[in-house]
Amino acid sequence: MEKVTIYDVAEEAGLSIATVSRYINHKGGISEKSEAKIVAAIEKLHYTPVASAQNLASGNSGTIGIQIGDKLVDHYFYQFLSGVYHAAMEEGFDVLLTRFDGDPDQVCSNVLTRKKMEGIIFPSVTGRESEYIKGLYDREFPICYAGIRQQWDTRKQNVYGGFTAYRREAMELLIQRGCKRILWIEQFQRDLPKAEGIIQGCSKPEAFLDPVVIEGMSVKEIHQMLVEILKKANHPDGIFFISAEIAGYVYAAAGESGLKIPDDVRLITSIHSMQQDKLFTPNLAAVYIDAYQMGYQAGIQTCAMIKGSERNLDARMVPYKILENETI
Repeated sequence: MEKVTIYDVAEEAGLSIATVSRYINHKGGISEKSEAKIVAAIEKLHYTPVASAQNLASGNSGTIGIQIGDKLVDHYFYQFLSGVYHAAMEEGFDVLLTRFDGDPDQVCSNVLTRKKMEGIIFPSVTGRESEYIKGLYDREFPICYAGIRQQWDTRKQNVYGGFTAYRREAMELLIQRGCKRILWIEQFQRDLPKAEGIIQGCSKPEAFLDPVVIEGMSVKEIHQMLVEILKKANHPDGIFFISAEIAGYVYAAAGESGLKIPDDVRLITSIHSMQQDKLFTPNLAAVYIDAYQMGYQAGIQTCAMIKGSERNLDARMVPYKILENETI
């Protein structure tokens, strides 16, 4: 028998999910008529708002935190957040955006003592965030993070979109198309060793130029660097860049350098929602990683940890899809 969710209750009652959520979380503002419909639906479907009931009895916050880092305006973060939000609603939790700053040991201690959140989700793992994650993990606080599983994480508290596998597949696709001078544009310095490891694992590592990192560079600096690279006689004939946000720089630099895409240089990137590949002409070849599903699974995994329920560890892996569009 499938688990009854807040969506089922809302459909049975003929009301919005927001209205049902307000009733379950005792936030008021609901008419007696609507309340009666919700109660009848809950009784008919045998729905148990586990988290809310526990929170009322124990005084817990009923809240999951999301560490926003520097990604508040990032497309990936927006999709990821939407997934977390819907998972949390299904499980009867609220979502709180939070931003850690300062000594990791002190921050982790504050999380446990102040009890504003029952679990925390990290959409990415940066150098500092990895310290917060490890600190909370060691304290057995419910956390989930997006990215490659850390070596110390024996409990498998991550969700991931095949970081190594999809990047290697993208590299192999450029090699198959005959590219002999492939440039990898990396966003963060911390990810450079991973990129170099993937390159060495490809069928033709000799086909790659030295990767470049754009972290800390201004828009003007990125543009100038790419134009300088693409104007060389032995310019790259294939480029992989980590996100569609970088695509505009690459297209502009190629145009200024007199290069045609894909005749002179082939491109492939990663995207986190469908249609991002259609924002450019020619249409951008891409690896599609469903950031919404990653966020949703992170939410489900975290709620299960909070409630002490068994987790579906296989669901941590969100499948990716290669979109072989015009630029490849």
